[in-house]
Amino acid sequence: MTDTASLFELPLPTLVTLVSDYIGYYIAHIGIRDHHKQIDTIL
Repeated sequence: MTDTASLFELPLPTLVTLVSDYIGYYIAHIGIRDHHKQIDTIL
């Protein structure tokens, strides 16, 4: 069994937590809000 297939066998609350954590990471670190630069947080 692959790792991806075993992820889908996890309970629903665990899957929701993992997906929401990934979305939060994506927004915070990948930069969906590209108009905010690092200097904006410092000032």
